[in-house]
Amino acid sequence: CTLLVEMSGPVSRLSKNSRLTVSRSPSVDASQRASQPQQSGSVQCGMPEDDDDLKKKGDTFWADIKDDWHNIAILTLLYILQGIPLGLAGLAPFLLTEKGVGMTALATFSMCVFPYSIKVLWAPIVDSVFFSAVGRRKTWLIPSQLLIGILLIIAPIQRWVEDLEISSLTVLFVVLYFCAATQDVAVDGWALEILSRKNVSLASPCNTAGQTLGMFIASSGYLLLSSNDMATLDQFSQFSGLCFIIVTTCIWIFKKEDPPEGIEDFHGSYKLMWKMFKLPAVRSMVGQFWFAKAPFGLASVAVLQIQEGGVSKEKIAVMNSVLTMVLILFPALAANWFKNIDGMTLFDKMYIPRLLLGPVAVALAAMAPSFAHSPGYLAVVFIWLLFDGVLATGQFISQMSFFNKVSDPMYGGTYMTFLNTIANIAAFWPIPFSLRCSSYLGFGTCSFIMLTVSTFWYVVFGKAGFKKLSALRSEDWLVRPDVEGDGEIVVST
Repeated sequence: CTLLVEMSGPVSRLSKNSRLTVSRSPSVDASQRASQPQQSGSVQCGMPEDDDDLKKKGDTFWADIKDDWHNIAILTLLYILQGIPLGLAGLAPFLLTEKGVGMTALATFSMCVFPYSIKVLWAPIVDSVFFSAVGRRKTWLIPSQLLIGILLIIAPIQRWVEDLEISSLTVLFVVLYFCAATQDVAVDGWALEILSRKNVSLASPCNTAGQTLGMFIASSGYLLLSSNDMATLDQFSQFSGLCFIIVTTCIWIFKKEDPPEGIEDFHGSYKLMWKMFKLPAVRSMVGQFWFAKAPFGLASVAVLQIQEGGVSKEKIAVMNSVLTMVLILFPALAANWFKNIDGMTLFDKMYIPRLLLGPVAVALAAMAPSFAHSPGYLAVVFIWLLFDGVLATGQFISQMSFFNKVSDPMYGGTYMTFLNTIANIAAFWPIPFSLRCSSYLGFGTCSFIMLTVSTFWYVVFGKAGFKKLSALRSEDWLVRPDVEGDGEIVVST
């Protein structure tokens, strides 16, 4: 929970043993709380509501990050590394489609991303088990990144692609995704520790910009090099693996961690995670995300259909190159905006525009065999990719910003990973489902069914669900408040 504390005097940091009290009165609703004047020393949970406050925050944005710029740079670099194996996994379907691999085999390969969706199962261990001499986060960060680097150096990825060894590729990327997921747990938790509380929401733009750049380097970057005979797939993966080893070694030697305090064993973390799942707020979010992201897997299928229709992977790589630059700049330019806006409200506002891009994707896939070499058609494909990418990135940043604001930094890895797992599973299942559905019913029929069902869900249930999530109080997401006296919540800091 992000606590915006208004004190009578200037206070730079709360003491280690200080205790904040928040009065909890079930009889007072949200509108009444908003109208009540705040007293000196009170704690306000939630998003800033006053326009003057937002303007003041915007004016002091660069001053706020002055002391955190080096930590922001480190986080961005770590997220770039995280994006490289993810980008290679995204590159593989393009290479396999060019070899004539069908939708069913691609659906099998797409299962390699599953470890990223279930990382919550080992997140409490990553959060609680560590070597003090190495550091709480580096205990897991270092071996994960080193293993990724070694696998990228020794694995014959190019031969497996040429020989269509789908099983070998799937196993390799399952391991790479497992390591990347473990690294993500460590980095997400580390972000909540090394960034000051006023800048903690900037972890989301770091994540988005870094992952996007890493995925671009590993997918579109390779395709551009390969089209000019500048690198083979094995050479590219080996160079990437070497970069992993060099950066990891530097982080190991030069970046120090503060000693952790108040860490429970992983049994306590699993109990905490179970309590978190039982929260009504979390259960509402599970149902909301499960249905909300159902139609968005169609975009991945549409790109493959466009490639099958005659648009070369090199042309798609050029489009992705320009698109990636936009998506990297977008989080950076909009960071201050995302910092001061409610995440679920923004997610809701972007939902219908993104849903309307579904019929456009169906039309472009159907037109590909006839217009694949038309400049006008390629321009429309790029515009579609641009709008879908910006909206998807905006929704991702909004949900990450929301998660950052409700996560407890003492269990940052577990909190963040649990919420991200909900979102990741919701984003994961539509892709293999859309691939298999398209292989049996055809892309057009499958898209019509999913878009119709999703539109009905949003009108009847979805919009009200987003408003409900936005209206929840920050304390509705807390799982370990100590209750004392007459309903007072005591928050240990």
